[in-house]
Amino acid sequence: LQQLLVLPGGLHEISLRITQPLQAASFAKRIAADLPQTLEILDWGELLPEMREVIASYDVSRLIIVTILYIATGLGILNTFFMSVIERTREFGVLMAIGMRPGQIRLMVLLETLSMGLLALFCGVLLGGVLSLYMATVGIDLSGSLTPITYAGGTILPRLHAVLEPANVIIPSVCLLLVCLLAGFLPAHRAACMQPVVAIRQE
Repeated sequence: LQQLLVLPGGLHEISLRITQPLQAASFAKRIAADLPQTLEILDWGELLPEMREVIASYDVSRLIIVTILYIATGLGILNTFFMSVIERTREFGVLMAIGMRPGQIRLMVLLETLSMGLLALFCGVLLGGVLSLYMATVGIDLSGSLTPITYAGGTILPRLHAVLEPANVIIPSVCLLLVCLLAGFLPAHRAACMQPVVAIRQE
């Protein structure tokens, strides 16, 4: 290649590997700012656009799956708290009869929903954190059934590793709490709109 480019003993390309591939674009911009403009600085996404498109399509598929999971979670919470409100109708009637206002009833049900979401979130982050840490350090070894695959100019190694990013914990956690609050609003509204006399008489 040196003879073809008439660069005896010279370099035509320097490849750098960083520990944070998701920050390759910003890293390339920082390098480009310190080098002559005659040099072309490309991150892996610009160098391998086909691979970038594959990853983008995977992200879209993952978003669809996660959205379906959130909807299923919300419906499950909605059904659970509707049943809870129905079973506790007489209790809510007594509370309203002794002076608790509808707004306080609504807030109580929403806080119960939020507490259940926080408990589920704690368990999920704890178990998911242990599993993600194992995946990031050890990974899944597929070398027994899979050899390195070259695709779109890149190489897919037979050992899969997870990437630990704070956003991967914070964003799903916030979304889960929002889903819990939204799912708990209708049961809370139903509980707040009960008539005390009718609710107390219900068995």
